Amino acid sequence: MRNMKKVVKTTLGIFVGIAILVAVLVVGTMFLLTNMIQPTTFKEQFAKAVYLKTGRQLTINGDIKMELFPRVSIVASDTTLSNAPYFNDRPFAHVDSIEIQVSILPLLVKKIMVDKFVFKNCVLNLARDHTGVSNWDDVIGVGTDTVNAADRGESLLGLYASNVEVDNATINFDDQQYEKKLTLSAIKLRGQDINLRGGVFGVNIQGVLHNDDHRLNITSNFTLNGNVVLDCQKKIYAIKGLQITGDAVGAPLLRQIKFSVGADIDSDFNKQEITVNNLRFQLANLVAVGQMRAINIIYAPDVLGSIDIATFDPKPLLYAFGFINDIQAVEHIWHDAAIKATIQTTSKFLKVPNLELSLNGAIISGSASYSHFGDKLVVLNLDVNDLDLDRYRLDPMPKVMPSVVKPQSFYDRLKQSFGQKTTQNLGHDAVIAVASEAKHAKGNTSVKSKGQQEEKNVLFSILRGIVLNGDLQIHKLKLGEMRFKNVKMQISSGEGHEGIIDLNPITSDFYDGTIKGEIKINVSKNIPSFSCDGKIANFVMQQLVHAVAKIDKLSGMATAKLKLTTLGNKAETLLKNLQGTGSIYVMNGAFHGIDIRYQIERAKGLIGNSHPSMQETKPPKTVFNQFKSSFKITDGTIDTRDLLLQAPKFKIKGAGRVNLVAQNLDLQLDAAYADYGAFYIPIKVTGSFAAPSVKPDVAMLMGRLLKGAVVQTVKEPIGVGLHHGKIDADKVLKAIKIDDKKILKFLSQ
Repeated sequence: MRNMKKVVKTTLGIFVGIAILVAVLVVGTMFLLTNMIQPTTFKEQFAKAVYLKTGRQLTINGDIKMELFPRVSIVASDTTLSNAPYFNDRPFAHVDSIEIQVSILPLLVKKIMVDKFVFKNCVLNLARDHTGVSNWDDVIGVGTDTVNAADRGESLLGLYASNVEVDNATINFDDQQYEKKLTLSAIKLRGQDINLRGGVFGVNIQGVLHNDDHRLNITSNFTLNGNVVLDCQKKIYAIKGLQITGDAVGAPLLRQIKFSVGADIDSDFNKQEITVNNLRFQLANLVAVGQMRAINIIYAPDVLGSIDIATFDPKPLLYAFGFINDIQAVEHIWHDAAIKATIQTTSKFLKVPNLELSLNGAIISGSASYSHFGDKLVVLNLDVNDLDLDRYRLDPMPKVMPSVVKPQSFYDRLKQSFGQKTTQNLGHDAVIAVASEAKHAKGNTSVKSKGQQEEKNVLFSILRGIVLNGDLQIHKLKLGEMRFKNVKMQISSGEGHEGIIDLNPITSDFYDGTIKGEIKINVSKNIPSFSCDGKIANFVMQQLVHAVAKIDKLSGMATAKLKLTTLGNKAETLLKNLQGTGSIYVMNGAFHGIDIRYQIERAKGLIGNSHPSMQETKPPKTVFNQFKSSFKITDGTIDTRDLLLQAPKFKIKGAGRVNLVAQNLDLQLDAAYADYGAFYIPIKVTGSFAAPSVKPDVAMLMGRLLKGAVVQTVKEPIGVGLHHGKIDADKVLKAIKIDDKKILKFLSQ
């Protein structure tokens, strides 16, 4: 036992002695290194080491200061790292100032404990060429063997940083493969107690995000907070309590809008999985919650998730995106919306296998998908319970949209907004600058002349960029004043025909009848065009005419054929440009408000000094067996030349025009009674749809009566003589016998 105690004491003495010796040697060595190492030599050695590792040139143009006691401290200024080969001469990275302080003793056990790590005014230029090759692939080891990559990972496991600061950093990303440019500027990052062995540490990031794209030109001020877990050994990474808040402005946003994102994110790169729980997204007054799980995240990402957007008022969002110009004007139309959906997405497609959308009382359910292949194929299979299309008419966009004269770069835009300020001094004010620039851009635009002004429709813009296929069923549909039931349609767009949509066939129940036909919609150009070819069979005429024109004067079972074309953005424009042909056939119908048979008999009686053999129907009504007409439509006006109405005792022939734009009638009819041979009464139908005027044509009737009397008188031997080979007009007129008082009395009634 005593011998054992001696051994322990001796051993401890040796260890203490060795520790003292090591401490003396370390301190002495650091003192010598501090005084002997020249900064110029260190720059060269450090640049050489970087070149051997990455093949890139590291240039330290500024001063470099080193301290090795009481901690390793390096301060370098004006440091530049060159770009990857085959990319432009723009530096990969440039830092105005780098300060690193590392504790000494942990280095002896291969641990790196960074007491301080500060980057100031750092610019990182990331790029990807059109083939997908990035200028950072060589830095992170893409294409190297997995053994070396593992070694690099192991060498970082001992890293621990108690304080990390990044001030005024900028990240530029030029993606030539997808023709996108992204800028993160005015970045401030704060992190404490950072380690790579699974410990939890907090991170705070602030900055300005700008996306420079011809379709999406958004500038956003944002703040990110969260607790990060980095376990590099197990390749498990997580962000707990992630919270991103900010505001955004720029196309397609016409007004500044606030947003926030919250989530818990867990990832396991060994299993290639990412899970997002407690996802909460807010944009203006839209609030969405959901979850997501992604697999095969490295090689072939496959994401499955769900989203639930609670009922909200869509008007503030529509206002922010410029879809409506006056919220109060659409208060009764746009009032609520809600969405529930499951989503699956890969690099090749986006699917919504289960969708339930509630919008202004309409419930839309079904599925949808979008292909990322180059065909931009959208497939829809939707079922709608009750759809009122009039509720979804949006206020038109301003006829002249201000287009900002784009400077050479985003930074030039900021500098122009702040005068002599540099981008290094821009923070949150960057967003305000761009917002102000957009607000006052009208003075910097080239405004189109009145003849060149075009109205914009966002829906049509979307349809121009996709190929659409699928089917749609609507149980109840309202369009204008018309009602449809059980509407079914097949939707298709031929490959390479983005913006051209063929709805064929379309079937529907329509006022106790049926519709079958085809509609083509072409929105590939700024002014959309439409065409339809169809048949409406056995519908109730009175219900349709009342719904469209508020007229209850025509009834019967009707069948119509139509072949129409038009173009325009507004209902009135579509009506003015309406062209086509058609026909209509009505059987077992009636005209309400006039008894044509009675009027014929009455006219005959007055002229022939007799009484009508029938009484007028009360209320007046004309019953007929059939009514038919073919017509041509030119610029919204219907022209018919073969109108025919057939009744048991009489018939009506006619011609004329119906102006759909002005909603008025101008028809000339001839009513003939079968029992009276060639006798007929001309009837003129004029006036508005709502209050048409149906009266005998006085001028035409007088002309016909006079003509008939003249012909009859000339035929009779009344001794009408010739005077120098001409008929004596005075004698002819005196011989004509017409009871003008009776005629005028009839015409005046």
